[in-house]
Amino acid sequence: MPTPGRTALLRRVAAAVQRHRGAFDAALVAQRAYPISSIHRDRAALLRDVQAAQERADPLRGREALDGEVLCVVPYNLGYWALIPVLNCLAPGNRVRLRLPRDGERVRETFVAMVEDIAGPGRVLVDQRPGRDLATWAATDPACAAVCFYGSDGAADSYRPAADAGPPVLVEGPGNDPVIVLPDAPPQLAGWLAARKVAFGSGQACFAPERVLVHADRYGSFVEDLVAAFAQLRVGQPEDPRTDVGPILHAGVRRRLAAQLDDAQQRGAELVIGGISGDTVLPTVVAGLTTALRVTTEEVFGPVAYVGAFTDEEEAVAMACASPYGLGSTVWGDAGARRLADRLRGAEYLEEVPDLVYGRFGVVTVNEHPLGNSLHEPFGGYGRSGWVWRRLDGRVRTFQGPKLAARELSHSMNSAQTGRP
Repeated sequence: MPTPGRTALLRRVAAAVQRHRGAFDAALVAQRAYPISSIHRDRAALLRDVQAAQERADPLRGREALDGEVLCVVPYNLGYWALIPVLNCLAPGNRVRLRLPRDGERVRETFVAMVEDIAGPGRVLVDQRPGRDLATWAATDPACAAVCFYGSDGAADSYRPAADAGPPVLVEGPGNDPVIVLPDAPPQLAGWLAARKVAFGSGQACFAPERVLVHADRYGSFVEDLVAAFAQLRVGQPEDPRTDVGPILHAGVRRRLAAQLDDAQQRGAELVIGGISGDTVLPTVVAGLTTALRVTTEEVFGPVAYVGAFTDEEEAVAMACASPYGLGSTVWGDAGARRLADRLRGAEYLEEVPDLVYGRFGVVTVNEHPLGNSLHEPFGGYGRSGWVWRRLDGRVRTFQGPKLAARELSHSMNSAQTGRP
């Protein structure tokens, strides 16, 4: 059974979400332009995960809070899902110093109100200093017990001095998730992928499918099916419940998506449907993906799918593993699907590595969409998608793979912290 503190925390989530959902939903529509339908899905997914966490074995049994504050950094694309990293920081009994995106005052204020309602008085301090200043604080102030960072991998590097000083640093970075489609994959898959791509915030999610790798025997017909599925996605205003894809307000995200599309077409890929119109990135399918394209090495943060062909298992693995990001991957089909998935999968739980490991993925599934951030399932990846820095025996060690963040942000009641639970 869960420990009393964690149980009480999780039980407060549903009521707090219900109290604040109207204000938070309106803020996300107004200041992030997330379609209201995707906001509803995000909220439902959070509540399902909270319920499942209450029913599962408690990962914090025999563990206790850290001595000090846990710095929790939440990225631009926050939504209801962002309660999960905050809850993982709070669950062991930690005090949390929370850093939120600086733009979107209403989004920030309503999110904080919801967090404080869940956490109770005195548990959360909001600190909106620039990221560089917070990285310096984490490295120099003894009050910092750990860092839980969500955001760009480049910004995460600024927290390495904190790890050198002692506090463990947990990083969840970008994704560039490949979906591998074998010849016997389900015929409905194209429709499922289209819906999955825009399930959150018009595709602004690290765990959305980005690179679709299709066996050559299925490639032509699959591209046609995917284009037809993307054509059915409705573009409109975010407050309209029928809208699947709304504007992307972050100018930097739009510029990167435009640059990726330009690069792809210059290198011979075909823009089959979609494109960019003003501040709206239309549901877009690009055929002819190769590892030479820029999108192989960058996150695709919008409603754009890049599709490429492979001829055999070796080529599929090579294309999937060409990215520096190794968060998640999915294989669809029967014959050979599990063998292929095993070649992509890393360790079941955090493993110590001499340096960041490329060519592995943290969350690999067969014939099902992988879970995103979770309170009860290990989550995390390889390469530049995430890592843990932990100072042990006088030096900083690096760990990669899926992890239970709450467990990594606590320590044993009977022994010193270790790299694994």
